Formats: sequence, structure tokens, C-alpha cells
Amino acid sequence: PGFSNYLHPVNDDLILALGQDANDNGVILGLQIAMFNVSNFTHPTQIQKYVETGYSSSDAQYEHKAFRYLPESKLLILPLYIYSHNAGGYFDGFVVYDV
Repeated sequence: PGFSNYLHPVNDDLILALGQDANDNGVILGLQIAMFNVSNFTHPTQIQKYVETGYSSSDAQYEHKAFRYLPESKLLILPLYIYSHNAGGYFDGFVVYDV
């Protein structure tokens, strides 16, 4: 469950998606980074998923210029904001993901 705000083609068969994860009741669980296999375009399948827990979001969800994917090294660089009530703090900066 969840939704994607931004879709980025990696190659002819893969799409990198950025959005929010949610449970079956629609409660948002955090920033979701997912990889979809679209080789069968009528039946895309999610093949990888990572969720930043807590209240988390990225400007790249709404601004494509904030999204940076480096295809040769397969790295994704995102601005990220995380607020965690349980951890008692927040993070506001950039994170590098190995996708």
C-alpha cells in the first residue's frame, strides 16, 4: 500500500518510485522508495521497497530537480526530512541510497 509522487525511469524495464508508504487503513507510515519492474507494462511488479519510518518526506516528491539518481553507481541522493517523536529529534539533510 501507499502511493508514489514521482516516477523515474531507470531503464526500459525498471522504474524508481518515490512517495509515501501507508497501511491498509490509509495511515501514512513514512517516505517510501520503491523499484518496479515494468517489463510487462500491463502488470508492473514491485521488486524492492525501503521505508524511512516516522514522519518523513522529501522535496523530491514534489520537485523533480531535487531528485538525483546516478545510474553508473546506482546511487540515489535525496533531500530528506525525518521527525521522530519516539526518538525525540529530527533530521534535515541529504541521504544517499544504494539502489
